[in-house]
Amino acid sequence: MQNTTYESEISNCDNVLMYVLTGGPVAGKSSLEVPLTEALLCRNYDVIWIKESATEVITSGMQPFNGITTSFVFQHTLFKMQYFKEELYRNLERVSNRKLIIICDRGIIDSKAYMTEEQWQQILDIEGKTNLEILSRYKAVIHLVTAANGAEEAFEKSRGDNPARSKSETKEVAIALDEKIKEAYIGHNEVYYIGNETDFEGKKQRALNVFLSCLGEPLQSQHQEKFIIKKPDSAYLLKRKAQKRNIVQIYLKSNGKEERRIRMMGDGTNFIYYLTRKGIGNHEDCQEKRISRDVYDALMLEMDLERKPIIKERWYFSEGNTYYNMDVYPNWKKYAVVEIRGDKENVDLTLPSSLEAVKNVTSNINFSNYYLSKYFPGEEEIEKM
Repeated sequence: MQNTTYESEISNCDNVLMYVLTGGPVAGKSSLEVPLTEALLCRNYDVIWIKESATEVITSGMQPFNGITTSFVFQHTLFKMQYFKEELYRNLERVSNRKLIIICDRGIIDSKAYMTEEQWQQILDIEGKTNLEILSRYKAVIHLVTAANGAEEAFEKSRGDNPARSKSETKEVAIALDEKIKEAYIGHNEVYYIGNETDFEGKKQRALNVFLSCLGEPLQSQHQEKFIIKKPDSAYLLKRKAQKRNIVQIYLKSNGKEERRIRMMGDGTNFIYYLTRKGIGNHEDCQEKRISRDVYDALMLEMDLERKPIIKERWYFSEGNTYYNMDVYPNWKKYAVVEIRGDKENVDLTLPSSLEAVKNVTSNINFSNYYLSKYFPGEEEIEKM
C-alpha cells in the first residue's frame, strides 16, 4: 500500500514521552525515583528524572517570603526554570534509538496551585504560552495523594525530611494544597490519582503500574468503565470546577486492521492537534502524537467519507481520588458518556451518587467513537435500552 502522509507522520513519531509526578506534601514522589527508573531501564527505555525545581530554588536561598523576592516572581522563576529543563532534555541530541521517558518531579502547572488565576494568566501572557499548551506537554499526570490524607502517622513522621518544606505545613494545609494541585491539572486527558489505601510499598507499586499501563504494558489491575448517564446541569460542573475542551475527531481511510484518526482539541480560543493509530477495539494498542495544524489539514484529504466527524464537548472533573472524562454530543440533549480509568483495586470505578447512570456500555463497541462515526443512535434508542 502506498505510504501516505499519515504513515509518514507515524514513522517519524516522537521518541520522547514526558510524564509528571506530582501531589501534595509528603506524598512519596522522591521514593519512586530508584524503583521506577530501574523498572523502566529493565524494559529497555532510556530514563531522565527532572528534579523538583522548587526544592532546588528554595535550598539555594531564594524563597518567596525571606525578603529576596515576591511570591509572584518566585513562581515565575520556577515556571522558567522548569520549562528550560524540560526543553533541554526533550531536545537532547542522543545516540540511543530507544524511547526516552522523561519524568518530572512536579511540572510547570504545579505553580498554578500557588497563585490566583489572574497571576497564572499573567505569567502565561509574559511567556507567550497558553494553559492548554502547557498541559498538553505531558503524556500523563500521576498524582500521589499527600500522606496527610489517609496516612497521617507517616505524614507527621516525614514532613520535616525535606529542607525546602515549611514547618508550618500542617495536615490541614497539606490536604488543601493537594486539592489545589489536583485542580490545577484538571483539563489534562490522562490524570491518575494514587491514594493511601494501602501501605507505602503498595502505593509505590500502584504508581509503577500506572506508568507501565500508560506505556502500553498489559496490566490486569488497570481498567476502564464507560457509562451513558443523564447529563448533569451546569451547576454540577461549576461546583467541581470542571474544565471543557471542544473536540473534532475525524477518521481516516483504514486498511481494516486499525483505526486511524486525527483530532483537534481546544478551549475555544487555542487548539492543539493529534493523530492516532490503534487496533480496532483495542484501547491498549494505541499510538498518539501531537502534530502541526499544517499536517492536520493535509491529513484531512484522507478522511473516510463513509464516516461522519465526531464533534463533542469533553468535560474533565474529579471527585475524591477518581478522575472523570465526560463527553457531551450535540445531538443528545438528555444524555452524556462518562469514562473512568484507573486501578480497579484502589480507584472507585463507579459513578458518584450525584450522577445518574442509564447504562454501562464498557463492553459495547457500538458506543466507541469509531462506531459512532458510522451510526449514532438517537435519544429514543437510548431510552429503550
